Amino acid sequence: MRFEYGNFIWFILLTPLIFFISVFYYLKFQKAVKRFFNNSSQLNFRVINQISFAKIIIKHILILLVFLFLILAVLRPQFGLNFQKVKQRGIDIVFLIDISNSMLTTDIKPNRLMRSKIEIKRSIEKFIKSDRIAIVPFAGEAYIQCPLTFDYSAVFMLLDSLSPSAISTQGTNIGTAIEKALTLFNNQSATNKTIILITDGEDHNPETIKYIDELIDKNIKIYAIGIGSIEGAPITLSTGEFIKDQSGNIVTSRLNEELLQTLALKTGGAYFRLNPGSNEKELTLIFNEIMRLEKKEIENFQIAVYEERYAIFALIAFILLVIETLISSQKNALKFFKTKFLLKKLEQ
Repeated sequence: MRFEYGNFIWFILLTPLIFFISVFYYLKFQKAVKRFFNNSSQLNFRVINQISFAKIIIKHILILLVFLFLILAVLRPQFGLNFQKVKQRGIDIVFLIDISNSMLTTDIKPNRLMRSKIEIKRSIEKFIKSDRIAIVPFAGEAYIQCPLTFDYSAVFMLLDSLSPSAISTQGTNIGTAIEKALTLFNNQSATNKTIILITDGEDHNPETIKYIDELIDKNIKIYAIGIGSIEGAPITLSTGEFIKDQSGNIVTSRLNEELLQTLALKTGGAYFRLNPGSNEKELTLIFNEIMRLEKKEIENFQIAVYEERYAIFALIAFILLVIETLISSQKNALKFFKTKFLLKKLEQ
């Protein structure tokens, strides 16, 4: 058995606490009442003597049990599994993330790579609800960091760990990243397939465009996000030093939009530039377009759902309350009322 609101189960501890406090004060009250009537008339004593303090305690216990079972009902107890078929509808999205040294350039604050990760997380939280996500980092080569999954928390954790040190071969090879992405898509699935490419566009693979025909044939759209400024900026390493070429000159990384525009437009996607002046509203445009894609069935699977059992506890509380109401607090109710009637007659 489990409780839907198990974090509040400690409220049950209030029941014995209330019981002991109430019994303590009830016993004090009982002694005070007996002392008062012992010093009163004989008839008054007969009236109080008809009260059953044992029954009052039983009634009190029943009220506390009603309180206990109502708390249990509110906590929503669940036990017993019910298996339900669920159809998951959505699209498959593969994020290709450039983690080459050029993504450490600080023309986009705090740097291009950090800003990319921030925007990906924000977009997933805001737009992606029932879609599968995969992550393919790339530099001079690429690898699948996360296959297609619904586990967005795992995606966030893996995104946090991304850094240029994850790939020893530096440079920017977008073609290799696209090749890895193609292996993730199931060709037999009718699900819409999308690649979101985030890079500064400085591609060192002249054969990247050869993948365009295969992407078109498999109806896979590329939405490219170019990150950086046209003017560019020096590439700053984690040590604070600038990367220099063989001649000792500081290397400047600039956004190269031409290839990204070609990949996006020819595959039916769109191109977006994330520059220093970009804001969340601008990035929203590209994700709005992706979310307009028809969502098709991704998976048909069973999930185990716990059966709600709060009604049982609520019913027990109701029955106990009825029993408490039916129990009289007098030893002999008829005799008690006769004695009380006689006392009123004498007072008149």
